Amino acid sequence: MDGPIASAVVVPDELSVPASPVNGHKRRQESISEDSGKRPRLDEDAPGNERRDFVKDTKPAPVRREKGRERRLFGAVLGALSQATPTTTAQKRRIEFEKRQFAQRKQDDQESEQRRAERAARRKEQRWREQKRFERQLVQLASHRISFAKY
Repeated sequence: MDGPIASAVVVPDELSVPASPVNGHKRRQESISEDSGKRPRLDEDAPGNERRDFVKDTKPAPVRREKGRERRLFGAVLGALSQATPTTTAQKRRIEFEKRQFAQRKQDDQESEQRRAERAARRKEQRWREQKRFERQLVQLASHRISFAKY
């Protein structure tokens, strides 16, 4: 292993980056050629910068007459939306059917609530009867114990 190492890379002098910045730029300066695919930079000092002109041309300011037209159209759309649509016979039938369904559902709910209340009242009465019967049985049982205790 006395010879040179085969994997070493030698950087040519023209491609090497200088250690200190030249002219205040950290990147190396490239020359602009005519056949380059890049667009040359625009001078910031030049009057009438092309970029600014391009942006201004893409979105022109609307004309006063067009604004008035837009307002009228918008008003017409709002007016059309706010008007009640005329109902057809099919729509009227559907509305009547929905009303009948709603009334039937309301009546069913009332009947169901009434049945639920009646069941609760019957259960309360049944519990009251059972409680009274239980108390009578307790009294009878207590009296039998007392009579057995005498003997």
